[in-house]
Amino acid sequence: RLSGQLRRVLGLRAVPDHATVWRFARHHVSSDLLDAALTETVRRARGGAERASQIALDSTGLFLAHTSRYFEWRAKRHRGQRGWLKWAFAMWVAPQILLAQRVRPGPCGDFTDLPPLASAAAARMPFEQLLA
Repeated sequence: RLSGQLRRVLGLRAVPDHATVWRFARHHVSSDLLDAALTETVRRARGGAERASQIALDSTGLFLAHTSRYFEWRAKRHRGQRGWLKWAFAMWVAPQILLAQRVRPGPCGDFTDLPPLASAAAARMPFEQLLA
C-alpha cells in the first residue's frame, strides 16, 4: 500500500516477500554491484553539479541480536558485547545520498575510518566542506 509509486516505477504488481529480496541479495549482489549502483545513483543525483557543498562522515554500531536491550534488562539477562557491527559512512548532506561506506566488526574507534571514507567520497564526488 505504501509502495505504490515505487512498484509502478519497477513494474511490480506486488511487493516481494522479504525472503525473496534476502535470497536475491545473498546470491546475486556483490560489492562490485553495490559500488556500481552507488556510483550511478550519485551520477543521476548530481545533475550538473560539479561538486558537493558539504559531505558528512559518521558511524554507528549495530547490535546483532534479536532481543532488545530493554528485554534483556526486563528479563535480568545480559549477553555482553558480542556481535557488534560498525557501519561508517560518508553522506552528501543536501540530498542525503550515500557516497561511501565501510562495514567491519566493532566496537572500535572512528578515526581509522575517516581518511578512507573521505577519499572514497571525494573520488565519487568532489566536495567543498567535510563534517565529521
